[in-house]
Amino acid sequence: MTTTRLRRQYQYFAFISYSHTDAKVAEWLHRKLESYRLPNAVLRKSDGQLPRHVRPIFRDIADLSSGSLARTLREEIGQSQFLIVICSPDSAKSEWVEMEVSHFLTLRGHEFVIPVIIKGTPYAKDAVDECLPLSLLRTEVDLLGISFAGQSKEQVLLKTVSALLDIKYDSLYDRHRRRQRRQRMFAATVVTVMFVVVLTASLFSFIQWNRAEQRRAEAEQLLNYLLLDLHPKLKQFGRLDILESVAEKSREYIDYISTDVRDPIDAIQAISLRRNMAEVYQSVGKLENAEALHLKNISVLKKLEQIDPKMEIIHLLKGEEHQALASIRKTEGRFQDALHESLTAFSVFKSFVSVKSDARWRSAKASSEQRLSDAYYDLGMGKQAAWHINSAVSDFRRILHEHSAGDNSYKADLAYALVSKSRVEVKWGTTSRAYSVFVEASELFRQHLEEHPEDREVRASFANVVSDLAAMLKDMGRLEDALIYWDLAIDAERELVTFEPLNVRWHADLSETMMNKANALGRLGRTGEGFLLYEEVSRHQRKLIALQPKVARWRATYAWCRHNMAIEYARLGKNKGAIDLWNDAIATIEQLRKDGRAKREWLLDLCNMLDQRATITAENGNFEKAEQDIKASQAIRASLISDSNSSPDELSQMGLNQARKALLDYYRKDYSHAMVSIKAAEGYLRRAVKLDEANCEWRAHLAGTLRNSSVIHRAAGFPDKAKRAIDECIVILEKLRIRQPSDKKIRVDLSQAYNNQGNLYNDFGSIKSSVSAWEKSLTLDSDPAQREFLATRLGTLAYQYILLQDPGKSEMSARKALEVDAAPWIQINLGHALFLQDMREAAKAQYLNAMRKDGKILASISADFVDMENHGIHVRNAIQMLDELRGAALETNNEKQ
Repeated sequence: MTTTRLRRQYQYFAFISYSHTDAKVAEWLHRKLESYRLPNAVLRKSDGQLPRHVRPIFRDIADLSSGSLARTLREEIGQSQFLIVICSPDSAKSEWVEMEVSHFLTLRGHEFVIPVIIKGTPYAKDAVDECLPLSLLRTEVDLLGISFAGQSKEQVLLKTVSALLDIKYDSLYDRHRRRQRRQRMFAATVVTVMFVVVLTASLFSFIQWNRAEQRRAEAEQLLNYLLLDLHPKLKQFGRLDILESVAEKSREYIDYISTDVRDPIDAIQAISLRRNMAEVYQSVGKLENAEALHLKNISVLKKLEQIDPKMEIIHLLKGEEHQALASIRKTEGRFQDALHESLTAFSVFKSFVSVKSDARWRSAKASSEQRLSDAYYDLGMGKQAAWHINSAVSDFRRILHEHSAGDNSYKADLAYALVSKSRVEVKWGTTSRAYSVFVEASELFRQHLEEHPEDREVRASFANVVSDLAAMLKDMGRLEDALIYWDLAIDAERELVTFEPLNVRWHADLSETMMNKANALGRLGRTGEGFLLYEEVSRHQRKLIALQPKVARWRATYAWCRHNMAIEYARLGKNKGAIDLWNDAIATIEQLRKDGRAKREWLLDLCNMLDQRATITAENGNFEKAEQDIKASQAIRASLISDSNSSPDELSQMGLNQARKALLDYYRKDYSHAMVSIKAAEGYLRRAVKLDEANCEWRAHLAGTLRNSSVIHRAAGFPDKAKRAIDECIVILEKLRIRQPSDKKIRVDLSQAYNNQGNLYNDFGSIKSSVSAWEKSLTLDSDPAQREFLATRLGTLAYQYILLQDPGKSEMSARKALEVDAAPWIQINLGHALFLQDMREAAKAQYLNAMRKDGKILASISADFVDMENHGIHVRNAIQMLDELRGAALETNNEKQ
């Protein structure tokens, strides 16, 4: 028998269609059907295939005017297996009844329509007496229906039940009458034989049973109110404080909800209540309680599955429960467990959902596959993540195409899937493809919000997508555009936080967006604004950790914020503060790693933090500690990344790790190992650039590595290789400067590269070329953290202008250098410039000032005079100046003695 099996695919047994004039009959039939209980003999004979109750039945009680069928009623009709039509001449003329019948026939067919005739005649010759709606008259089969004429109400009810359950009316009627006779006979026997005893026992038993039933009914009623009515409203207004009270109140009643599986309908209703309560617990951060309820639901569903393995609704609910468990375990940082639950959920959906299934179930399968892709993404399994998300996106596109007409509720589903796809593209694909996918997702979210402006979940997702788009624009070199998008995202998220001040998710999203914006502000040289945002983010994350200490995401975001702050401190030359921040960030991720709650992405972030700390530690001379960080970073990466099948992002990270190892060897003056490491770094970064040519970050990393390569090869005595490296570095940075004119970091890097090029030309003896390179360096931004570096560049340039016989430019350059650093060697260069311009006394004053700071500087002055003569510059009265300086030095010594 197929009726029961089919019934369990639908929310309602039947939809009652009636005209307003027939409302009393419809109400009577509705009440009687839902209260009717099938005789035990019939249930036993069916071997559990029939339900005890014929419910729920849907009857619309709103007084709707005729017109287009409301979307809600269309959905209720679609979720009803049978259509009971209260037939009368009035209903035959009702446009509303006609639309309901017509819509049902397009979905299910005439075999699932049950006409109940209260007045009139079917297929009447006179139109005035016709009781069937026009759609039923057009069917090829004559529908005689169930008529009130010549029958009692009891007979009409039983015939309707027999039609709904596909059982013989005579058998049902016979069993019904037998049950009534037995009940009367039993009552008579009880009264006659054991009136007092049985009456007393029955009364006591009835009271106990009534109390239990009353308690269960009260529990269901209260839970329905708390979980289905109050909870969504409190969640909408962000009242998580009251939500926690709702959870505790619900807990008192949840134990009264039955886990009995003999009545599948009651069992499924209980599952729904437990699931809603689990959502309440999850909203307030009580993940263990939520997990326990989902596990109980899975246990009940397994029992139901054993009773009827072909009951599709059970398998679908089971899949959703495993999906909910996966979400909880991901939140806790248990990513391997989350993948296991996601795989279980998807296998369930895949087994029971086909291409011909209802769009709602196909959408559930696609959503499950999307979440499976996310689980693979969290574990760094790129091929699996890409395969499943492409399949999910295809399914959603197909569903959306089928429902393109009218109100569309699948746009947001496709947008969510596209967001997951773009994340996979960013990690394992190309920036340009990811960007186009992000743009499509944001447009779908925008369209959905136009149709459903009250949907805060989608509004939050839209803000996330806009923020991700901004990050993409940053990687593509469009920093100013990125800031515009981040401001849009922050405005949307601040609106959500204002409306729901206790919703931790909105706070977390806002924190991450502000952190990304702060990073971009640092790149633009607006460090002060960036620090204010970083401090605000740190405060937010500490609060979130205190509120929900088991949520791994809050700790990881806090660590990433500290890491970004450390980078800014390092740029400003505040190395101690930077190392303190990295220590805090690294300890936070290490603790997650120790607890087994750190996903792959966070571990790669940890590698980045270790590499950055190693660089600063090596600059401070602590080579042993720097080497420990580099080796720890390499070990973690080796466990996570396969060199033969790496994404551009992973290749870039491996390249930067090798570059930092090369710098460590350089600081130790182990140039041979440094050259090996820097060559490996170049190889990784060139592969990353080749795989994703639109990403400016990889090119900037390659340029930085080439500059380091130039420094290392110059120190190792390979000037030609050093020059090739710095020339290529400058070509890359110049192209990036054109694409990113507002990026201060690019300008600083290019300034340093030109300075390195000038040093090399100076080594070759090409004074004009070196001066040209240094002049270009000075026209660009200098890093405020390297003031001494700026003074050295200006002071060196001052001497080069002397050799080019341009003492005027030399004086100007030396004076600028002295504004930064009044070093003795810069003062003697200023003295040379003045001396060559015949400003003898002013020059002598500069020489004497330098000699007071450094008693041995006189030898350098003498050597410079000789060098100038060698370059064809005649220094008049040089010997006389040296004699006067020596005399001044002797007088100074005598005074000291």
